[in-house]
Amino acid sequence: MSATTPPHGEWEQLVVDHVLGRLTPADDVRARDHLRECATCPTLARETAATAAALRRIAPDPSTVGEEADAVAPRELDERMAELFATGIGGPAPAALASSGELPTPEAHGTAGVVHLRDRRRPLLLVAAAAAVAGLLTGSATTALVVRDDAPAVAPAPAPTPQVLPVRALDIESGVSATAGVVDHTWGVEIRLTTEGLPAGRTYRVVITDDDGRRYDAGAFVGVTGRPVVCSMNGAVLLARAARFVVLDDGRAVISGDLPAPRT
Repeated sequence: MSATTPPHGEWEQLVVDHVLGRLTPADDVRARDHLRECATCPTLARETAATAAALRRIAPDPSTVGEEADAVAPRELDERMAELFATGIGGPAPAALASSGELPTPEAHGTAGVVHLRDRRRPLLLVAAAAAVAGLLTGSATTALVVRDDAPAVAPAPAPTPQVLPVRALDIESGVSATAGVVDHTWGVEIRLTTEGLPAGRTYRVVITDDDGRRYDAGAFVGVTGRPVVCSMNGAVLLARAARFVVLDDGRAVISGDLPAPRT
C-alpha cells in the first residue's frame, strides 16, 4: 500500500456510502473503480444492498411517518439499488430479491469462495448502513457512527489528587525521623506516614483514637534498614471525630501526633 492509498477500512466505508447514494460524484467514481479491483468489497456491497432491500420491504406505514417521507425516500433508495444491481455488483435485481426472499450470492459477481471473516468492521458497517437506510425510510436525519479498529484509544480522565492535611506536631522516639499527613475520606481517615530509623524487621501497628478515647486499628508495617518506610494507613473513623494517631512497637508509642480538623 502506497503512502497515498487509504486504509482498506476507508474503502469499505466508501463502498457502503456508494450503495446508499451518499457520495459526491468524484468519490462515487473512486468507489466504482475500487469495486472493480477489490476481491472482497463486492461482497460488502451485496450485503449492504441486501440489508437495504430487506428494510425497504418493511417500510413503516405512511400514517406514522408522513406521506412525503415514505413516498420520496424509498423511491430514491430503490433507484440506487436498481443501479447497483444492474452493474452486476448486487446479484439479482431488487424485484427478484423481493419475490424469492433470497439474498444475493457471491457467484453473481464471480467471487465464489471469497469470505471476509477476518474483517471485524463488516458487522459495524452493515449496522451503519441499516441505520442510514432506516433514516431514509422514516424521513429522519441519521448519522452513522462507524467504529474503526485503528482509532486511537481514549485515555480515562485522571483521578483527582486528594488533599493531604499535614500533621504538624509529632512526638517521635529518639533516633527516629518521621513526617505525616492525613486525607479526609468519605469512608474514614488515611494516614500517610514516612519514617526512617525504626529497627528493621519489627512490626509496627498504627492506631487512631477519637475524641472519646476509642481506638481504631489502621493497619501495620515492618521496619527496614537503609531506606525510608513510606506507607498509607487507613482507619474506619471520620476525621471530624478522629483526634490522634499512634505508631506502636509492642504496645509502646514510637511516633504519635494530633490530627488536624477537617477543612470545609
